[in-house]
Amino acid sequence: MAASVSLNQIFVPDATLRYRLAPSGNAREMRVVWRVETPGPTSNFAGFVLRAAQAWVPARSDGVELFRWSPRPGGVTGDHEARVSLESNRSRSWPRFYCRAFTLEAAQEPTTLIIHPNTCLDSGEFLASQRVKRRPRWPRRAPRKIICPWCLHEFPAKEMLFTDHGGTRPVRGRFTWWDWLRGRPPRPPLDQKGRILTRKYCPRPECYRDLPFSVDLTPSLFIALIGAVSSGKSHYVTSLIHRLRGTVGTDLSACLIPATQDTAQRYERDFYRRLFVDRHALPMTIGTPFPLSYELTIDGKLWGEDRHRSTTLVLYEPSGANLGIASGVVFLIDPLQVETVRQLVPPSALPPVDPLGDPCRMIGNVFRELENGKAMAGNAPPSIPIAVALTKCDVLREHGLIEPNRLWSSDQRHIRAYDTAMHDDMNGMMGEYMCRWNEELFAIVRSRFPMHAFFGASATGCAQDPKTGVYPYIAPFRVEDPLLLLLSELGVIPTR
Repeated sequence: MAASVSLNQIFVPDATLRYRLAPSGNAREMRVVWRVETPGPTSNFAGFVLRAAQAWVPARSDGVELFRWSPRPGGVTGDHEARVSLESNRSRSWPRFYCRAFTLEAAQEPTTLIIHPNTCLDSGEFLASQRVKRRPRWPRRAPRKIICPWCLHEFPAKEMLFTDHGGTRPVRGRFTWWDWLRGRPPRPPLDQKGRILTRKYCPRPECYRDLPFSVDLTPSLFIALIGAVSSGKSHYVTSLIHRLRGTVGTDLSACLIPATQDTAQRYERDFYRRLFVDRHALPMTIGTPFPLSYELTIDGKLWGEDRHRSTTLVLYEPSGANLGIASGVVFLIDPLQVETVRQLVPPSALPPVDPLGDPCRMIGNVFRELENGKAMAGNAPPSIPIAVALTKCDVLREHGLIEPNRLWSSDQRHIRAYDTAMHDDMNGMMGEYMCRWNEELFAIVRSRFPMHAFFGASATGCAQDPKTGVYPYIAPFRVEDPLLLLLSELGVIPTR
């Protein structure tokens, strides 16, 4: 097994500034709450200035100054709060405006990590969105209906078949009206020799394949992975599973176990060994690959509960109407296929143009499939969360398109809960980039999908060596963030 190598450009700040905006109860002002963290007791952090602009997120020299703060001697670190007047904006008759903080001294900007609120929302939207969202209740009963991860066919739980590993003809389990009333799953039947049949089978004759062992005991979440061939879906899911089984699982007190033998063998043989051990690129996927099924268990103590929360997590690539069963969507975009980005990156670092990789066309197809499926009712917008992730962000940072002092470049993780402050910064930052590089796609996502967020990820952490075709090291970076958002929205992991 190859040793994991840390990303060689992780940003270590001299100071960290976290700030957020909040309503004050007065339409003429707002509150700014911030915290400064420094690695030592002394710091030369000069402070920050908050600027506002009408059309879009301001740069250092744009818009108007709303507020500035310089620390008193010995009063740099800790929590602070101030009320900020909005009279300068009102005098200009701005119906909406955007805010962003900058270090007072421009020379300190490259060494300061500023964790923003979501800057792709205008301040009116952001201040109105401070209410706490109600998370879905975690189901305590066994699922009444089951979706087979192979054929994606839905059927009542009582129709599930049982067999053994010796080729016995599959039969239905024992299920009574009392079991249905109490919300219990079918009980495994006995064979002619009195042995319990524990192997679960899909009842559909066209399928007749193994089901995950926990499919009738815990709710199932189907996460659709959508992206062009060039977006690196195989690399992404390989690194995602690796992170969930390692660092991320430890951070969230979670355990990820393959739910079928086929998933365990296929991941080890076709994905993990080639990428993490041999450090070779994964081959292009032909057709629609079979899904990967896992049992994800989260420590119930994170919610103050005695029982753990478990779910059957299925990662799959949808085709046509199969998108309608998705609990959430991860939409992967290769930024190196976006024309604006291609003009900013040296030609030697660019892959060939993918004629089918237009993200606007693909996101339009996603919306139409959701409109035709059960994820939408009437004229209502899609009811499932969608995470839009820019892949290959290591290339963008290497060529200066992502600043090294932004949160994406720092090794900050979600510990024991999904951190909404980190999320707001990541969503706002990547939303800025998305609007700057592909304004049409940004507008489509914001207008059509109310439950959306933008992310950046790197499945490998570096590019292949042009001579050998081998990755110098494999260091996935921030690949878990899109999935953790979906799990948070679906009530699987807590939110802080």
